[in-house]
Amino acid sequence: VKQIHTVAADHEFKEELTESQKFTCPLLLLDDSGQAVDSQYLTMSTDTVEVSLTVYARKTLSLKPAFLNMPADFPQDRISVSPETIEVAGAKDTLENLTELTLDSAVNFSEFTISNNSVEVDIILPSGFKNISNVYKATITIDLTDYTQGVFTVSQIYDKNASDNQQVSLLTNKIEVTAIGPKDVISK
Repeated sequence: VKQIHTVAADHEFKEELTESQKFTCPLLLLDDSGQAVDSQYLTMSTDTVEVSLTVYARKTLSLKPAFLNMPADFPQDRISVSPETIEVAGAKDTLENLTELTLDSAVNFSEFTISNNSVEVDIILPSGFKNISNVYKATITIDLTDYTQGVFTVSQIYDKNASDNQQVSLLTNKIEVTAIGPKDVISK
């Protein structure tokens, strides 16, 4: 018994596994050099074990950012994600129809400025997926070349659509608004 260093489940695969399998395999007693121990005088409570082997499909998916407060006509070619893709593993039937993975954290577009045009977000995979690339953060960058930032004071503040039975009073007479956009638009 002192010769036993490891107990291993022994199974030989005759071909490449392409889907998950369950099988029974015998237990082997090995010494510290990996050689089989003579078990002629030994008895074990069990000499086989049930093995469940999960096989995942692999696929490369594009990373797609999600935004809050994004201008409706903002050009998509000004948005970049790094890395652009990651390799994931998961159930074959789940991966078959996927081409992209929408990043879980929605980025508030209004937080971008001329001097701060990128943000880092976590890459969170759906349940049952594995991140084969081992990349857990993505950087979203907005290309603001030829854009400028303007600060405007808005003083024309009024109520709209108040009913006759409502009394509305304005607490603010003016506010400062920061706008980022193409130079020719902001200059106007």
